[in-house]
Amino acid sequence: MKKALLLLLLCGGCVAPTEAEKMTYNVIAPAHRAYVEIDPTMTALQKQARYDLLETWRIAVGAPKK
Repeated sequence: MKKALLLLLLCGGCVAPTEAEKMTYNVIAPAHRAYVEIDPTMTALQKQARYDLLETWRIAVGAPKK
């Protein structure tokens, strides 16, 4: 599932990400990661799914790895 989503995001779009998409990622992703890290109601599996989603998004917009 994760690989299929990554492949879809990477191959599905024929245009490069816009600066606005990168900026959106740069604002939302860190805040969402921080939320996931401290949410006591999420299981480890749920948290990993969110981390995978954020990583896929990072790759799709071409943001550098931090």
